[in-house]
Amino acid sequence: MESSRSTITLGGRPVSARELRPTLLTLGGWAGLIVICYFWGQTYDNVAIKLEAPPLYGEFLTRLDSGVLWAIGTAAVVVAGAPWVIRQAPWKVLLIVVALVGFAWPLSLTMIDGTEEISDPLLVFTQYILAVPQVGDPGDFLSHFVERIDDYPAHVRAHPPAMVLGLWGLDQIGLGGEWVAAFVIIGVAATAAPAALIAMRALAGEESARRAAPYLVLVPAGLTIATTADALFMAVGAWAVCALVLSIVSEGRRSDVLAGIGGLLFGLAIFLSYGLILLTLVPLAVAVAKRRIRPIVIAAGGGLFVVLAFLVAGFWWIDGYNITRREYSQSVAALRPYEFFVFNNLAAYALIMGPVAFVAITRLRDRAVWLLVGGALGAILFANVSGLSKAEVERIWLPFLPWILLATAALPATTAWMRSLLAVQALVAIAVGVHVDTLW
Repeated sequence: MESSRSTITLGGRPVSARELRPTLLTLGGWAGLIVICYFWGQTYDNVAIKLEAPPLYGEFLTRLDSGVLWAIGTAAVVVAGAPWVIRQAPWKVLLIVVALVGFAWPLSLTMIDGTEEISDPLLVFTQYILAVPQVGDPGDFLSHFVERIDDYPAHVRAHPPAMVLGLWGLDQIGLGGEWVAAFVIIGVAATAAPAALIAMRALAGEESARRAAPYLVLVPAGLTIATTADALFMAVGAWAVCALVLSIVSEGRRSDVLAGIGGLLFGLAIFLSYGLILLTLVPLAVAVAKRRIRPIVIAAGGGLFVVLAFLVAGFWWIDGYNITRREYSQSVAALRPYEFFVFNNLAAYALIMGPVAFVAITRLRDRAVWLLVGGALGAILFANVSGLSKAEVERIWLPFLPWILLATAALPATTAWMRSLLAVQALVAIAVGVHVDTLW
């Protein structure tokens, strides 16, 4: 019999030191990776790597005033109410609550710096909204996008033209400006978690989806979601994956329709960000496991339709990708050392996932959930080793995050455990938000 000295009480039950050891080792790895990259980053000239708060892109600047109460209050409500909601709320109500929290949590974290930080990041000289006046005629904009690439802000040069066109469209109907754009981004981003949960429910069952639900929204990544265009990309990608997963587990006409919708959404996604093509690894993993080829073929047709529509309008995706790679090779990325950023990227991403999500990945045993989580992890691995992501992955890799966070279904589901783990995630987010000032 184990001695009482080797047993502690966590989450309302005794836990032995042997049972706790793997979790402690995982947490040590999480913290160690972040600490190592912090000190490693300090050895470089900041002008060269453009990081002043490694592993994150930003600078250390402590701000502690009344604005932080919004984040604390939002976290407290979610931590207190999450166990009841995931067990008692009807499924559709649960999805609505998840979307509402997905909207409120990033917004509350932004309030650490005041209301102006909701819209101000969209006015930074690198941002899409500054290119809206350059659109003029959409056809002319698309057909000359590649040759005029050097005339655009940095984020426009690094992406396909769909985001700028979307902002231009809002402006044409009287909804222009940074405030509308900010709330559109946050509002659309809030639907990413429900999309991931719908796909997970179809593949792994409702119980698993419910257990993961609160962790998909109360996450340190909320710091990078508010007014980051990549958060909007995350949602479009999430619904694309969701539609394809649903098509794979369905039959007949329903399957074909969902596959077509998924393909169209993936087509749109890759005209928002070139890197979103990697997100196809998630539904591909499911299709291979389920031995379903037809949905993938139909989805490919839907995606090709979007590609051809843009080509007819004057923009060829391959040309855009090639010019973006050229721009990237001539940017500050050329000065950033690959050997550092291949680790720093993982450290930054681990930080915005939070320690609880990091632990959850090591505890996940459900094969069905692993199809979704593993596909996203594979996409990140490919993006990382490619060397095309050096810094800022805390926003650039947001589209993969909902699928990785589904691993939290493996965490203990008791009320005490859930509240404790959610509180840890929230505390990490608030601590980073108070001490690190980013551009988003």
